[in-house]
Amino acid sequence: MAKTEETLIIEDVLYQNLFGSNPCLAREYGTKEVTVTLLKEKKVKEIVDFLSYNAKKDEFRCYEIKVSMADFKSKAAKTWIGNYNYLVIPRELYLKQSLYEWKEQIPYYVGIIVVNIERRSKWVAKRPALMEVSAGMKFILRQSLIRTLFYQNDKLKKNSAAKIEQICQETEK
Repeated sequence: MAKTEETLIIEDVLYQNLFGSNPCLAREYGTKEVTVTLLKEKKVKEIVDFLSYNAKKDEFRCYEIKVSMADFKSKAAKTWIGNYNYLVIPRELYLKQSLYEWKEQIPYYVGIIVVNIERRSKWVAKRPALMEVSAGMKFILRQSLIRTLFYQNDKLKKNSAAKIEQICQETEK
């Protein structure tokens, strides 16, 4: 299923928040759509919409992106397995109900980030509570993040090679 423009903008806002305008100053490392295999024998896999890792603090942040009320209320799993967990929603969706109503619909430890799509900015409506994550789960999250970054890099490399090949063919004509 193709992502909405709102989802793509929210992913970009979260990504930019990791390092601002200079990747050399990154405080955290992260990416979108991280597949986390929770139990190998049962092949239980969940997708974290956006996952970041702060290596200095050894902390993971899981972000669940929802762009509509139907999306929020769907049966799809909400993967909140990090040290800090967030529901990330566009401003228009946030304004459809009160903060109190939002808090009633999510676990107490989950924070709420509201994204202004037009301005490509965000603010925290509710701070998350710190959750303890076992060493085993941190290993799984770290492994999942690295695997996803590898696959994304490989895909980017293949796309770049295909574009170079296309340019070479066009210039030969």
